[in-house]
Amino acid sequence: MTVGDIRKHLIRFFIPLLLGNLFQQMYSLVDSIIVGKGIGDSALAAVGSSGTIHFFIFGFVMGLTHGFGIFFNIILDITFVIGLHLGVAGTVWATVAAQAGSFIYCSVIILKAGLFRPEPSVWKASAGNWLPMLRLGIPVAMMNSVTALGTMLLQVFVNRMGSLYVAAYSVCMKYAALFEQVGYSVGLSVLTFTGQNFGARNKERIRRGNFQAAVISVFANLPIAVLEIFFARQLAGLMVTSSDVIEQCAAFMPWLGVFIFPLGWLFIFRNACQGMGNTFLPMLSGVVEVAMRLSFGWLLQRSFTGIAVAEIAAWTGACVMLWFSYRYVLKSSFL
Repeated sequence: MTVGDIRKHLIRFFIPLLLGNLFQQMYSLVDSIIVGKGIGDSALAAVGSSGTIHFFIFGFVMGLTHGFGIFFNIILDITFVIGLHLGVAGTVWATVAAQAGSFIYCSVIILKAGLFRPEPSVWKASAGNWLPMLRLGIPVAMMNSVTALGTMLLQVFVNRMGSLYVAAYSVCMKYAALFEQVGYSVGLSVLTFTGQNFGARNKERIRRGNFQAAVISVFANLPIAVLEIFFARQLAGLMVTSSDVIEQCAAFMPWLGVFIFPLGWLFIFRNACQGMGNTFLPMLSGVVEVAMRLSFGWLLQRSFTGIAVAEIAAWTGACVMLWFSYRYVLKSSFL
């Protein structure tokens, strides 16, 4: 990462991260498709409403080895929801069982490879090890939880509109969570790239790397923007059957497609700051997202497209704040 072609380094790191993160999101997407098609729109609305609470609790949990779990989850979803008629509860049990199976599978692989040995010395606490991790990790965890809080508050405005809109919002946000993995994965590549070059004290390479990442993000997100803008009805139709829900999705989703680009840049600037050791300003960006969602959501709560505007306002506001933060951290870190 500290020498050689910057673009090639970022792309080589980005692609496996993207694949792993897409597999992670498939848990939720498969659940929604089976619930929406197998049970109905009201059940999908219920599942969608619980998603924000799940993210609030598990905001920073991610995995890169979930291919086994996805296959397991699909089989269990079909068995529990359609075969055993367990309804919404079936999706919960299927996801828990699939993730437990993934954990066991990955644990066996790690133990066989000798990458971890459950010896008593491993569990010995050391302030020298824990304090730096907590100093960097707590602000990131708080940022994710605060961001999830903003989404929960926006969900309140949607819930007041009725189950039709809750179902449509659930569909749109399931796709948003899937599609944002492109920008999120570019951001993780930037985190590693910036961290290594920050350690090498290479300011110019950090600057050029983040510019290259922004360009990669634009090109990678172009197909997604096309899908959300021009094929919103078709995407919604994969998950629900109600024409009313599909029409609401067709009004909501194009907004997300147009503004997918500042969302991608948000991830780049946020991870660049974290790569240079500053986790406080990215944490504040979570506060900006909450403020934008809450203010625009309150002002435009009578309109479903107004909820979409509140969502993209949060992305754009945080992106602008993080752009200034990135410039400040880059400049102050190399005085």
